[in-house]
Amino acid sequence: MRILTIGGTFNPIHVGHIRLAVEASESLGFDRIEWIPCFSPRHKEATGLLPYALRVELVRLATHDLFGSVVNVIESRLPTPSFTYRTLSALAAAESCAERFFVVGQDEFCRLHRWYRGRDLVSIAHLLIAGRSGAGPTAFHETLHRFWPDSRQTKPQPGLPAAYEFRSGRRALFLPLPYLEIRSSLVRERWLAGRDLRHLLPAGVLDALISRRSLVSDAWRQALAGA
Repeated sequence: MRILTIGGTFNPIHVGHIRLAVEASESLGFDRIEWIPCFSPRHKEATGLLPYALRVELVRLATHDLFGSVVNVIESRLPTPSFTYRTLSALAAAESCAERFFVVGQDEFCRLHRWYRGRDLVSIAHLLIAGRSGAGPTAFHETLHRFWPDSRQTKPQPGLPAAYEFRSGRRALFLPLPYLEIRSSLVRERWLAGRDLRHLLPAGVLDALISRRSLVSDAWRQALAGA
């Protein structure tokens, strides 16, 4: 069982997230795409966060027709605040035979050593590094050489420019993405400015947000103030 695991606050989920899942699936092939909304983030994104139940609903709306997608609410059952290492450890314990690939954006990968047990993630899951739009793997190479000096470069799969293997046997793969600069913060800013969000959000998500306009606007004003 090969599983692609995509975590995040999803405040809100947008078409960039969906495109990432599609690109990864086409490049590597997965039996399941697992979406894990963060229950209790400890960083600044906790300010102005939509309620967890709503974010879960939005992810389900966005991914219901994406092959193999499931929404996993495991973090609602784990101690808080939510930590990726703790979540991946729980997932690994539940499905010890699964081959799990955890997605990390390129910028966050360069900061992974600052996460709670960030360097230890490579002991429990493969890492799939989503490159910034139009960016090459230079920062990917530099980060691996700096924080995992005992990793070794290996031959990547067709279509991927770079791959490494850790002492644990897990791998880090670099996935280039097409130019598609969409961020949740951009969606929030345009929502508050009254801009048109069609084609930035998956089908159903915009309607769900509009139906809760007051709650969403109140939360995202806080997010903008805390940015």
